[in-house]
Amino acid sequence: MCWIIFIFLGEGNGLLSNTLFSHSCSFFLALSLLFLIVRFFPRHPSEALRYCRENHVDLVSVHTEGIQRWVETVARNASTDNVWVGLRHTCAQGWIWSDGSNSSYRGWNTGEPNSDWEDTCVQFDSKDEYRWSDVRCVWTDPFVCYEGE
Repeated sequence: MCWIIFIFLGEGNGLLSNTLFSHSCSFFLALSLLFLIVRFFPRHPSEALRYCRENHVDLVSVHTEGIQRWVETVARNASTDNVWVGLRHTCAQGWIWSDGSNSSYRGWNTGEPNSDWEDTCVQFDSKDEYRWSDVRCVWTDPFVCYEGE
């Protein structure tokens, strides 16, 4: 049995309310109109991408410091130190988000990306203040989807 935790951050009064119930292994955080979801332990990046696109919108794309902070909030509640996001490296396009967009905002950890040809996926690492690290696409950690406009 797994738990989903819905956390709704109230507007104006800043109140926080929680609702718990049994469902699939996911953590949900709702912030205004943006929903970020951490789903636990995909086997492969394509599985995470398919799950996000079929059930939500896509793997999360971080285009601003504000979105970075929201993803950090979600990641703090993950069961592991790392969470996967939708940034990947291709030889033809360089670093692109899973929705095909380019990112001018960068949140790389010191020394990253390290240009290892095998490191084509990106994780947020709690040990490095949720800065980005390029790593091999061997997914044993949760991933973050988004739902919104």
